[in-house]
Amino acid sequence: MVIEVKFLCHAGLDPAPVFVAFIMAFFVYIMSNYTRTVLYTGVTNDLLKRVMQHKNGQGSIFTSKYKCYSLVYYEEYMDANSAIAREKQLKKWHRQWKIELITKNNPAMLDLATDWF
Repeated sequence: MVIEVKFLCHAGLDPAPVFVAFIMAFFVYIMSNYTRTVLYTGVTNDLLKRVMQHKNGQGSIFTSKYKCYSLVYYEEYMDANSAIAREKQLKKWHRQWKIELITKNNPAMLDLATDWF
């Protein structure tokens, strides 16, 4: 995610940006198959693009093989190191711990990206 912030001149008359800042977001996400029997944890800096890749069978060999096309959980981070550390942490978790994390915010484990495309 990139956010463009524009600061105008102090008089507010000049529409040209004086300064443009870009903020990069990183995401840890969990994909699942239709029956919610398989969970895949990943990290990306473009969640929309990555979920679309998974849904099209191009995300990874694992998600294609096990048909993990539903986004059931994600977290946002402002730096890559934090996101990567969290992904590694979640990958070590037991399945039940992941399910509890997911269902805390998404009780029915619905596809959060249903309306994105």
